[in-house]
Amino acid sequence: MKDVCRCDFGCGNGLMQTPQLFCHLRNMCRKYIAWLLRVKRVELLSVVVLTSLTWYMVFYQPHCLKRDMQMDYLQNEIVALSRRYVDDWLEGERRLYWKLTSGLGQSRPLLAKGKPFPPTLTLALENLYSALHQLETWLLGGFSANCSVNVLHEMINQDLNNIMRQQNALNQDWIVYLENLSILSKDWKLLYPSCSEKITWMENNWRKYACYGELGVDETRCSIFTYLSQRERQCPLIWRQQGQHADDDVQPLLLPMQPNISRLHASMNDNAQNYKWMKERMISTWSDWSEAYSWLKRNRRHLLSKKQLTILVHMGFLTKASGFKFGENAFTGGPLGELVQWSDMITTLHFFGHRLLISSESSTLKSTLLQYSSSSNSFCGALTGDEPDLIFTDIIGMDQIRRINTNFYSKYKCRLRVLDSFGTQAQFNHAPYFKAHNAQLGKDNPWGGHSLKLGQFFTFYPHSPDNSFLGFVVKRYKDVKPRAERKNITLLYGKNAYWNDFTKVLDSIKDLVEIHATVNPDDQHLLPSYVVNHGVLDSDQFNLLNREAKIFLGLGFPYEGPAPLEAVANGLVFINPKFSAPKSRLNETFFAKKPTLRQLKSQNSYMEDFIGEPYVFTVDISDGPALRTAVKQALQAEFQPYVPWEFTAEGMLERVAYYFLHQDFCEPDHLPLNISQLKIYVGESGASCSDTCSKHGLFCESSFFSLINLRSVVARFSLCPEFVTVADLHPPSFSQNVCFLQENQHLLNCASESSRDIQRICPCRSFRPGQIALCKAC
Repeated sequence: MKDVCRCDFGCGNGLMQTPQLFCHLRNMCRKYIAWLLRVKRVELLSVVVLTSLTWYMVFYQPHCLKRDMQMDYLQNEIVALSRRYVDDWLEGERRLYWKLTSGLGQSRPLLAKGKPFPPTLTLALENLYSALHQLETWLLGGFSANCSVNVLHEMINQDLNNIMRQQNALNQDWIVYLENLSILSKDWKLLYPSCSEKITWMENNWRKYACYGELGVDETRCSIFTYLSQRERQCPLIWRQQGQHADDDVQPLLLPMQPNISRLHASMNDNAQNYKWMKERMISTWSDWSEAYSWLKRNRRHLLSKKQLTILVHMGFLTKASGFKFGENAFTGGPLGELVQWSDMITTLHFFGHRLLISSESSTLKSTLLQYSSSSNSFCGALTGDEPDLIFTDIIGMDQIRRINTNFYSKYKCRLRVLDSFGTQAQFNHAPYFKAHNAQLGKDNPWGGHSLKLGQFFTFYPHSPDNSFLGFVVKRYKDVKPRAERKNITLLYGKNAYWNDFTKVLDSIKDLVEIHATVNPDDQHLLPSYVVNHGVLDSDQFNLLNREAKIFLGLGFPYEGPAPLEAVANGLVFINPKFSAPKSRLNETFFAKKPTLRQLKSQNSYMEDFIGEPYVFTVDISDGPALRTAVKQALQAEFQPYVPWEFTAEGMLERVAYYFLHQDFCEPDHLPLNISQLKIYVGESGASCSDTCSKHGLFCESSFFSLINLRSVVARFSLCPEFVTVADLHPPSFSQNVCFLQENQHLLNCASESSRDIQRICPCRSFRPGQIALCKAC
């Protein structure tokens, strides 16, 4: 006996042929759910009836039932089984309730009315949808088997007993229960390392702070877990499947405030000296930014911000407390790289229309933090919309924020974006690991140990795949003189303290070129007599000098500054000093306290690896004949001025806009790009994942480690029968017959090399030529 039944309940489309009895059962489900959605109260009977009904339907095979089976019989069976489950479930809840409330001297309802839809019920509904979909698939596919009502009854009873045991386990130990949940596709302990500890703390302390009760916390572990999942994001949302990231196609909301340099400069007002050089740079590059923003609106409109953010910007390196005097020395030959990057970053944020709270002094920072004192001092760590959306600072500024308001720092730690020129690697970011291995890593780590997500560190160049590349902007000039019309001038690039060591270098090429420098007049005596010194020049004067020369000769320091890119943009060849041995914190004083083991093969590795000839010649400048050959080749080179896309204003706007749209370090399992971009490769023995991905023409994507650090994924490679979980720098990896999985999320990284007998398993992605931070489909 068949009838037509509309099946559009969460899993079907249109009309399908089903047994009338099955349709009747489905209609019952609909009525139950409609009632639950209206009532939104006690979860007890709701979960029981839905769960029992789901089991019944999943194991029910309609064509096995006799035609004369009555609907009343089925309904009675469902009610009887549900009543049994209610009784057992209630008894377990009563035991748990009295255990939690014993000694409190008060009584309260077990479950209050009018509360939000409970998570266990949400999970039950999702499971019901899935079960109905499975059953519908079986019916359409002609699934058949021999069965009887008694067999069906036994199956349901057996399953009820299993679920009851599972529910009791839930009451006894929520964490153990989570470990067995099949809906968790990732290792929740790795992604949420504080979850277990926070649950225990909340159970013992939530009554001490009224805000927890106001946010829905009561005696039940379920309420605690719901709060920690939805409010503080310390635990996984187990009742909600985390879908794959999809590009946001929603049309952006155009911001009402248009870029205005006067308004921007007015917000930079707590120390005129600190901002003087930066403001001059903003004025000289403003037209480039305006053109770039117009390009972004035409060609990358989907990346534009959908709302105005409140962003706290604090430059700790400029504060008097830092002692660096960057602002004071900017016009007398001091380092400019940090000022370049901060200037461009602030300009980028302003063009996006965000509200900026800018400070370069500790006193200003303290006043700004007072605006958020009430929310940050609340013991409840929920993130709301009335707080700073992002905090851009540096490592010095981060320490200052922590000292001024520890609660603020702890609460908004995930919203930090830390400008860190040379990058931070995992072994220095995680203090316990560094402490255990400082004999190999070097004893000092003053800039590390913050335990941020590695992607929260924003670098000067794209040299650290675990960090985010922020970069800076190199101006493109339209009136550059052709190289054929220039003089054979070599402009020197180096700091004053290094001149004495390079007289022999300059002597070896003085007959080939005219040598010029831009050294403070007070240090004129350090230069050989044949060097023409122009003194310290401002940016415009320096660029005019660049356009008269043919070569920009590096002397080995400063490391990875912006000047070589600016030279190539002006049509010069950069001669990049190659080091006889790579320099790192293990052999170079400058890097001794930097939180990275990255090795520099030359003065500017980006120029060597990403640009190369004819714009860049990397050579050992202490080798006289080799240097002379490079100078001769550079004098003959013909090319147009060049700026890589990622260092243009358009490239920086595009990159930062993508970060704003897709980076979220407050969600432990958030992915900044689509999972379809993941490509997995097994590296050679001892190789880092950075090198492994590069070998395949790809880029290591550290955010994908959470997807591959799973036994089920690693097992697909059939590499080993044994699995071990360790807290080290190489997992996921394998050696001989043992596979290693990562125990500590802070140690997942692309950069670390492994020992010679270990091969790393690496997550790679494509990248755009000239915009390495973005994949080809991003």
